[in-house]
Amino acid sequence: MNRREIIRQLNISFLRCQLKERSLLISSKPQNDIRVTFYKHMMNVIDSSIHLVIFSDTHIFTENWWSETLPKYGIHRRLFALEEIRDREISIDYLDQHIIFSYFLFVYSSFEHSLRVICRHSYPNIYTFKNRNGEKRKRDFKTQFEMLVRELKFMDNNLQNFIEIVVKFRNSIHNNGDFITEKVNTNEEENYHTYVWNDETYEFKNGSSIRVNSNDLWSDYIKFTDELIRIFGELVSQLTDPYIEDVTEPT
Repeated sequence: MNRREIIRQLNISFLRCQLKERSLLISSKPQNDIRVTFYKHMMNVIDSSIHLVIFSDTHIFTENWWSETLPKYGIHRRLFALEEIRDREISIDYLDQHIIFSYFLFVYSSFEHSLRVICRHSYPNIYTFKNRNGEKRKRDFKTQFEMLVRELKFMDNNLQNFIEIVVKFRNSIHNNGDFITEKVNTNEEENYHTYVWNDETYEFKNGSSIRVNSNDLWSDYIKFTDELIRIFGELVSQLTDPYIEDVTEPT
Protein backbone atom coordinates (compact mmCIF):
# COMPACT_ATOMS: atom_id res chain seq x y z
CA MET A 1 0.00 0.00 0.00
CA ASN A 2 1.51 3.34 -1.01
CA ARG A 3 1.61 6.29 1.38
CA ARG A 4 -1.29 8.17 -0.21
CA GLU A 5 -3.53 5.14 0.16
CA ILE A 6 -2.37 4.65 3.76
CA ILE A 7 -3.27 8.28 4.53
CA ARG A 8 -6.64 7.99 2.77
CA GLN A 9 -7.65 4.88 4.72
CA LEU A 10 -6.38 6.23 8.03
CA ASN A 11 -8.42 9.38 7.46
CA ILE A 12 -11.56 7.30 6.90
CA SER A 13 -10.96 5.61 10.26
CA PHE A 14 -10.35 9.00 11.88
CA LEU A 15 -13.60 10.45 10.53
CA ARG A 16 -15.52 7.39 11.73
CA CYS A 17 -14.21 7.96 15.28
CA GLN A 18 -14.86 11.68 15.09
CA LEU A 19 -18.49 11.09 14.10
CA LYS A 20 -18.96 8.70 17.01
CA GLU A 21 -17.33 11.09 19.49
CA ARG A 22 -19.44 14.07 18.40
CA SER A 23 -22.62 12.01 18.54
CA LEU A 24 -21.84 10.99 22.13
CA LEU A 25 -21.05 14.55 23.18
CA ILE A 26 -24.26 15.82 21.59
CA SER A 27 -26.13 13.20 23.64
CA SER A 28 -24.60 14.83 26.76
CA LYS A 29 -21.99 12.18 27.56
CA PRO A 30 -19.19 13.77 29.67
CA GLN A 31 -15.76 14.31 28.15
CA ASN A 32 -14.26 11.73 30.50
CA ASP A 33 -16.83 8.99 29.97
CA ILE A 34 -15.07 5.90 28.62
CA ARG A 35 -17.37 5.85 25.59
CA VAL A 36 -16.06 9.29 24.60
CA THR A 37 -12.43 8.87 25.62
CA PHE A 38 -11.99 5.71 23.54
CA TYR A 39 -12.77 7.62 20.36
CA LYS A 40 -10.69 10.60 21.50
CA HIS A 41 -7.67 8.35 22.08
CA MET A 42 -8.14 6.61 18.75
CA MET A 43 -8.43 9.95 16.95
CA ASN A 44 -5.18 11.13 18.56
CA VAL A 45 -3.34 7.98 17.49
CA ILE A 46 -4.69 7.99 13.94
CA ASP A 47 -4.21 11.73 13.38
CA SER A 48 -0.62 11.66 14.69
CA SER A 49 0.15 8.70 12.43
CA ILE A 50 -1.29 10.54 9.42
CA HIS A 51 1.04 13.46 10.11
CA LEU A 52 4.05 11.14 10.46
CA VAL A 53 3.29 9.33 7.21
CA ILE A 54 2.86 12.66 5.40
CA PHE A 55 6.11 13.93 6.94
CA SER A 56 8.05 10.87 5.82
CA ASP A 57 6.56 11.17 2.34
CA THR A 58 7.32 14.87 1.88
CA HIS A 59 10.65 15.26 3.70
CA ILE A 60 12.59 12.00 3.99
CA PHE A 61 12.78 11.45 0.26
CA THR A 62 14.23 14.88 -0.49
CA GLU A 63 17.94 15.53 -0.99
CA ASN A 64 17.65 18.57 1.25
CA TRP A 65 16.77 16.35 4.23
CA TRP A 66 20.02 14.37 3.96
CA SER A 67 22.42 17.07 2.79
CA GLU A 68 21.20 20.08 4.82
CA THR A 69 18.61 19.34 7.52
CA LEU A 70 20.37 16.44 9.26
CA PRO A 71 23.83 18.08 9.28
CA LYS A 72 22.21 21.22 10.72
CA TYR A 73 21.44 19.16 13.85
CA GLY A 74 24.82 17.46 13.90
CA ILE A 75 23.47 14.21 12.43
CA HIS A 76 25.70 12.62 9.85
CA ARG A 77 25.61 9.48 7.75
CA ARG A 78 24.88 6.40 9.86
CA LEU A 79 26.88 3.89 7.78
CA PHE A 80 24.21 1.22 7.80
CA ALA A 81 25.59 0.20 4.40
CA LEU A 82 28.65 0.85 2.22
CA GLU A 83 26.72 2.69 -0.48
CA GLU A 84 25.12 5.98 0.49
CA ILE A 85 21.89 5.29 -1.43
CA ARG A 86 21.48 1.95 0.32
CA ASP A 87 22.32 3.65 3.63
CA ARG A 88 19.40 6.03 3.12
CA GLU A 89 17.06 3.21 2.09
CA ILE A 90 17.81 1.37 5.33
CA SER A 91 17.20 4.52 7.38
CA ILE A 92 13.83 4.99 5.66
CA ASP A 93 12.92 1.32 6.24
CA TYR A 94 13.68 1.69 9.96
CA LEU A 95 11.57 4.85 10.13
CA ASP A 96 8.65 3.17 8.37
CA GLN A 97 8.89 0.23 10.76
CA HIS A 98 8.90 2.57 13.74
CA ILE A 99 5.82 4.44 12.49
CA ILE A 100 3.76 1.36 11.71
CA PHE A 101 4.62 -0.54 14.90
CA SER A 102 4.00 2.55 17.04
CA TYR A 103 0.66 3.08 15.31
CA PHE A 104 -0.57 -0.42 16.02
CA LEU A 105 0.71 -0.50 19.60
CA PHE A 106 -1.13 2.73 20.43
CA VAL A 107 -4.33 1.55 18.71
CA TYR A 108 -4.20 -1.75 20.58
CA SER A 109 -3.37 -0.04 23.89
CA SER A 110 -6.27 2.40 23.51
CA PHE A 111 -8.70 -0.46 22.99
CA GLU A 112 -7.19 -2.52 25.82
CA HIS A 113 -7.38 0.41 28.25
CA SER A 114 -11.02 1.11 27.42
CA LEU A 115 -12.09 -2.53 27.67
CA ARG A 116 -10.33 -2.94 31.03
CA VAL A 117 -12.07 0.18 32.39
CA ILE A 118 -15.44 -1.20 31.30
CA CYS A 119 -14.74 -4.59 32.88
CA ARG A 120 -13.48 -3.08 36.14
CA HIS A 121 -16.52 -0.83 36.44
CA SER A 122 -19.37 -2.93 35.07
CA TYR A 123 -18.16 -6.54 35.00
CA PRO A 124 -15.93 -7.05 38.07
CA ASN A 125 -16.22 -10.86 37.83
CA ILE A 126 -14.64 -10.64 34.39
CA TYR A 127 -11.99 -8.16 35.48
CA THR A 128 -10.77 -10.24 38.45
CA PHE A 129 -10.87 -13.78 39.75
CA LYS A 130 -9.91 -15.49 42.99
CA ASN A 131 -6.93 -17.83 42.99
CA ARG A 132 -6.65 -20.97 45.13
CA ASN A 133 -5.63 -18.90 48.13
CA GLY A 134 -8.71 -16.73 47.81
CA GLU A 135 -6.67 -13.74 46.61
CA LYS A 136 -8.08 -11.49 43.89
CA ARG A 137 -6.08 -11.38 40.66
CA LYS A 138 -6.64 -9.45 37.44
CA ARG A 139 -7.36 -11.57 34.41
CA ASP A 140 -5.12 -11.08 31.38
CA PHE A 141 -6.49 -8.86 28.64
CA LYS A 142 -7.22 -11.63 26.13
CA THR A 143 -9.33 -13.49 28.68
CA GLN A 144 -11.23 -10.33 29.63
CA PHE A 145 -11.83 -9.61 25.94
CA GLU A 146 -13.19 -13.09 25.24
CA MET A 147 -15.31 -13.25 28.39
CA LEU A 148 -16.87 -9.85 27.78
CA VAL A 149 -17.98 -10.54 24.21
CA ARG A 150 -19.40 -13.89 25.36
CA GLU A 151 -21.20 -12.18 28.22
CA LEU A 152 -22.75 -9.74 25.75
CA LYS A 153 -23.56 -12.63 23.40
CA PHE A 154 -21.93 -11.57 20.18
CA MET A 155 -19.00 -13.97 20.10
CA ASP A 156 -18.80 -16.16 16.99
CA ASN A 157 -16.04 -18.14 15.26
CA ASN A 158 -15.00 -15.18 13.11
CA LEU A 159 -14.61 -12.91 16.14
CA GLN A 160 -12.83 -15.63 18.13
CA ASN A 161 -10.31 -15.96 15.30
CA PHE A 162 -9.89 -12.18 15.16
CA ILE A 163 -9.05 -12.06 18.87
CA GLU A 164 -6.43 -14.79 18.41
CA ILE A 165 -4.95 -12.97 15.41
CA VAL A 166 -4.85 -9.44 16.82
CA VAL A 167 -3.32 -10.55 20.14
CA LYS A 168 -0.64 -12.59 18.34
CA PHE A 169 0.15 -9.65 16.05
CA ARG A 170 0.51 -7.38 19.06
CA ASN A 171 2.82 -9.82 20.85
CA SER A 172 4.93 -10.32 17.72
CA ILE A 173 6.07 -6.69 17.89
CA HIS A 174 8.21 -7.64 20.90
CA ASN A 175 9.98 -10.16 18.64
CA ASN A 176 10.67 -7.89 15.66
CA GLY A 177 7.56 -9.14 13.88
CA ASP A 178 8.13 -12.87 14.44
CA PHE A 179 5.61 -15.12 16.17
CA ILE A 180 7.07 -16.77 19.26
CA THR A 181 4.78 -19.20 21.06
CA GLU A 182 4.70 -19.10 24.86
CA LYS A 183 5.01 -22.90 25.11
CA VAL A 184 7.17 -24.74 22.57
CA ASN A 185 5.90 -28.26 21.93
CA THR A 186 7.98 -31.19 20.76
CA ASN A 187 5.24 -31.90 18.20
CA GLU A 188 6.06 -29.45 15.38
CA GLU A 189 2.42 -29.29 14.24
CA GLU A 190 1.41 -27.85 17.63
CA ASN A 191 3.77 -24.90 17.05
CA TYR A 192 1.85 -23.95 13.90
CA HIS A 193 -1.53 -22.17 13.95
CA THR A 194 -3.81 -21.00 11.16
CA TYR A 195 -6.79 -18.69 11.60
CA VAL A 196 -9.28 -17.37 9.06
CA TRP A 197 -10.86 -13.99 9.67
CA ASN A 198 -13.09 -12.26 7.11
CA ASP A 199 -11.96 -14.81 4.48
CA GLU A 200 -8.29 -13.90 5.06
CA THR A 201 -5.87 -16.60 6.23
CA TYR A 202 -3.24 -15.83 8.88
CA GLU A 203 -0.47 -18.33 9.54
CA PHE A 204 1.58 -18.40 12.74
CA LYS A 205 4.63 -20.62 12.92
CA ASN A 206 6.90 -20.49 15.93
CA GLY A 207 10.07 -18.50 15.21
CA SER A 208 8.87 -17.20 11.84
CA SER A 209 7.30 -14.04 10.45
CA ILE A 210 3.52 -14.04 10.37
CA ARG A 211 2.22 -15.03 6.96
CA VAL A 212 -0.79 -13.24 5.51
CA ASN A 213 -2.30 -13.39 2.04
CA SER A 214 -2.22 -9.60 1.70
CA ASN A 215 1.49 -9.38 2.62
CA ASP A 216 0.82 -5.74 3.54
CA LEU A 217 1.18 -4.84 7.21
CA TRP A 218 -0.44 -1.41 6.90
CA SER A 219 -3.47 -2.98 5.23
CA ASP A 220 -3.82 -5.52 8.05
CA TYR A 221 -3.31 -2.98 10.83
CA ILE A 222 -5.94 -0.66 9.38
CA LYS A 223 -8.38 -3.57 9.07
CA PHE A 224 -7.66 -4.45 12.70
CA THR A 225 -8.26 -0.83 13.71
CA ASP A 226 -11.64 -0.72 12.01
CA GLU A 227 -12.64 -4.04 13.58
CA LEU A 228 -11.65 -2.84 17.07
CA ILE A 229 -13.72 0.30 16.50
CA ARG A 230 -16.67 -1.85 15.40
CA ILE A 231 -16.32 -4.18 18.40
CA PHE A 232 -16.15 -1.26 20.83
CA GLY A 233 -19.33 0.20 19.33
CA GLU A 234 -21.06 -3.14 19.84
CA LEU A 235 -19.82 -3.36 23.43
CA VAL A 236 -20.94 0.10 24.51
CA SER A 237 -24.31 -0.23 22.77
CA GLN A 238 -25.16 -2.85 25.40
CA LEU A 239 -23.87 -0.99 28.45
CA THR A 240 -26.54 0.00 30.94
CA ASP A 241 -24.33 2.20 33.14
CA PRO A 242 -25.06 5.84 32.22
CA TYR A 243 -21.54 6.97 33.16
CA ILE A 244 -18.21 5.13 33.32
CA GLU A 245 -15.34 7.38 34.33
CA ASP A 246 -11.99 7.26 32.61
CA VAL A 247 -9.69 8.59 35.35
CA THR A 248 -6.92 9.24 32.82
CA GLU A 249 -8.99 12.02 31.24
CA PRO A 250 -9.86 15.44 32.72
CA THR A 251 -13.51 16.33 33.15
